[in-house]
Amino acid sequence: MAADWQRDICDRLPAVPTHEFIGHKLSLIHLHLISLFHTEFSNKIDRTQHHDGLSDIQIRGQAMTLEQIGLDSVDNFINSWNSRDSALWANSLNYPHVRPSPFGEVLVAKDAEEYASRVDFDQVVATGWDHSEWDYKHVLHTSPDKIHIAGQWSRYNKDGEVIHTNPVVYIVTRVDDHWGIQSRFGSDYAGDDHDSSGFENRAFNLITDFVNQLNSDNLEACAELLNYPHYGIGVGKLSEHLTAKDFSMSAGPITVNSLEAIQSGIRSLNIGLGLSVDDSEYQAVMNVSERDHHLGIQGWSLLNPNAG
Repeated sequence: MAADWQRDICDRLPAVPTHEFIGHKLSLIHLHLISLFHTEFSNKIDRTQHHDGLSDIQIRGQAMTLEQIGLDSVDNFINSWNSRDSALWANSLNYPHVRPSPFGEVLVAKDAEEYASRVDFDQVVATGWDHSEWDYKHVLHTSPDKIHIAGQWSRYNKDGEVIHTNPVVYIVTRVDDHWGIQSRFGSDYAGDDHDSSGFENRAFNLITDFVNQLNSDNLEACAELLNYPHYGIGVGKLSEHLTAKDFSMSAGPITVNSLEAIQSGIRSLNIGLGLSVDDSEYQAVMNVSERDHHLGIQGWSLLNPNAG
């Protein structure tokens, strides 16, 4: 596996207050962020040991290996789904497993047995489903124990007609040397011709408000800008807040270097972020949803691409 294999992915820039969006990018914002990221940041490494004698070719090769691991993991997910074997499909995941959604009850499965017990292939087949295929899949971010992947699959009937499509960001993790999907951030499919710019602007404004409240140390207001249940996705663990009263955080100096829409739907969207913490770079994905007529941040996942 990769160890100490990357330096800074970008030059450190001075933090400046920002309130304007350019396309889907949010320029540098200095903020006090949260215990949402505290666990990941506590594992920060000594950056003076990066590279450790590895050539650029070796570093790129290790990154490509992690990318392939991530793609193989989501392929295992879709192939085991098509097998209609619930135990096999459950084994493509890591636990505890959660799939945040703007619709219905959000369930957490503590292990593969519990997850498999909830699977009903007969119900899916009754919709006309024959098999599922990828429309696209690509790697967003990698680290030695967590990988973010954006993908979209479609369900087909026996005549080869699409009956359902779903864009998802997959949080792939390594738990006890098992690579599997820890969480899936769904973004309801809006159609290729749907104009999502209005929804994206609302989500960006939400994040701006969240940042402003963090800068003011107004944690009560921050809690109101989340949707519940709210989840932070770790490696083999979840951070769960069931209500706004459960929400707590500890502040730390963060700079947001970039923010962009990855997948946009009608009721939910996935956003990618680049972060600086002290002299370290982090990458994140956030799921924003409109749940029960309330727009809020539903879930997040953070990784350190330079971790060893």
